[in-house]
Amino acid sequence: MFTDWSEALEAESLPLDPTPPQQHAAATRATARRSHDKHDLTLLLDALALPTDPDTITALLPLIPETGDHPVTNTPALSAFEAMALSMHTNGDSDQKIRKATGLSDTELSDLIANHGTPREATVPAAIDVPSSRCLSPTRCRSFWTGLPPTRPPPSATAPPASARTSPS
Repeated sequence: MFTDWSEALEAESLPLDPTPPQQHAAATRATARRSHDKHDLTLLLDALALPTDPDTITALLPLIPETGDHPVTNTPALSAFEAMALSMHTNGDSDQKIRKATGLSDTELSDLIANHGTPREATVPAAIDVPSSRCLSPTRCRSFWTGLPPTRPPPSATAPPASARTSPS
């Protein structure tokens, strides 16, 4: 509570109710968010005795949802067990194993597979001819590609440079 009555009286004098223009603006925005199109918005605003002038309608157009009402799906979403059953079926598991893991009956499983179809046959990509793992260096690859025996690199190529050699001290 207030200890000083002057603070309480000042607080009581504060306007708590929104002004009519604020109420009208909030109502028009809420109506625009729930309308289907421009014509629907105009009819709703007119029914609520809110302004329907072109400037107001133009300012509210971005608030109209693109699809109107939320779309209603015709088929319900799959349950976790049904999704798991379809996944197991796609992986090639037997119907008995699927029924045991998911608890679905034989008719439920067959209806599920019939309604959601079987996946397309997987296309196997063409095999790519890759050299064997023995071919790790160009000299070894020579024998793989040409049929000639591998060549050894010159000793100077494998020895460290003279400046890198250190003598034991």
